[in-house]
Amino acid sequence: MWVAVEGAAIGWVEVDRDRVAALYVSPSCSRRGVGSALLTFAETSIRNSGYTIARLESSQNALDYYLRRGYLRCGPADSDGAWPLRKDLAPVTPDKRSLDSLTTPSGPYIRDLEHHPDFLRRVAEAREGLLSGRGVRLEDLPS
Repeated sequence: MWVAVEGAAIGWVEVDRDRVAALYVSPSCSRRGVGSALLTFAETSIRNSGYTIARLESSQNALDYYLRRGYLRCGPADSDGAWPLRKDLAPVTPDKRSLDSLTTPSGPYIRDLEHHPDFLRRVAEAREGLLSGRGVRLEDLPS
């Protein structure tokens, strides 16, 4: 899980093997590239784990967002309205930057929470804070 931070957590993305399991950006930060930066981190992680295809399920609201970023429909929407999508990932080349060095100069700082000892608790807190709208303070996230 990676969290986008600008003084407070403003978004997060979670990866499960070859799947973007969740991507959320605070509505107050939409259309600023936060989601694109988080999606890039997720796709880089998936590619670095040896997968050549990224998968996800999209709501109808987010469908155009993912289609504009190269995802393709790979089946009909399920009973909840989630669309299965896939994207072929470019192979890793030696000049590609690692996740550790990937940053957005004018955008939010992205933190990898997965390797922190309190990971599961932090994930639950970050989700709860972001989804409730109260946010997550920078000092509450692990260094």
